[in-house]
Amino acid sequence: MRKQDFNSSDFSGFPYGADILIDTCILNALFSTADPWHSTINQLFEEHLFPEENAILLYVNPVIINEVMHLNGRALENYYLRFDLTFDQSAIQAFRTFTKNTLTTLIDQEVFKVLDGDKNSALKQIELSDTLGAADALNASIANLYGINFLTVDNRLVNNMMSNLSLLPNISTIYYTNPRHMDYK
Repeated sequence: MRKQDFNSSDFSGFPYGADILIDTCILNALFSTADPWHSTINQLFEEHLFPEENAILLYVNPVIINEVMHLNGRALENYYLRFDLTFDQSAIQAFRTFTKNTLTTLIDQEVFKVLDGDKNSALKQIELSDTLGAADALNASIANLYGINFLTVDNRLVNNMMSNLSLLPNISTIYYTNPRHMDYK
């Protein structure tokens, strides 16, 4: 497994036909302009993931979908708090509806393909859960099961996955970036 900063000068894009599991934080940033990672992730998708000629295969799983729906609106709420703005419940509800509709469309149109685990990945998840946490252990075990790459901006997760190389031998690359690329902290 290797780490690849998708904002570094040596990153020229994903390999043609790459398979990539998209972490929850990536989808939250993609959908919400209030997320501190939005500009970076939006640029990554526009330049390297959504152009049809790149033929990149993007994957999610039921836990990622669950987390996106659970965290839906939190970035907007945090944005209101961070910048001391008046809390707008109708904007948050509109954003929740937008996220639900967008995610539904992307899955229905198979832009995001849905993967699930098996007995071996469940056992791997249990083994990794103390180090990675339950949801991240599931995501890493599914990426490992299918031998696909991983995309996240969670640097703690990247470091924890790298410290468990022997348990995740089938993940070729973890794509990530540095917190200096956040819109705000």
